[in-house]
Amino acid sequence: MNPSRDLCNRASAKYRKLAQGTKPDYDRVMDAILEKNATKPVRNMTRAAVLAIHAKYGDTPRKAVAIFRLSAC
Repeated sequence: MNPSRDLCNRASAKYRKLAQGTKPDYDRVMDAILEKNATKPVRNMTRAAVLAIHAKYGDTPRKAVAIFRLSAC
């Protein structure tokens, strides 16, 4: 089971248990991912592509880590 997958489902118990201050951070990242990738088959995303996205946000480490975690959904 993938623990990050539960965070991607906003109806999941794991997401609902997040602190109220944390949810907006996850929501922003999830919305950004969905905006650009909602029609793409996520199963085809390579590790190299995820690492490239992570590197793109290197100046904002918290966002980079969130994107990396949520990309595993």
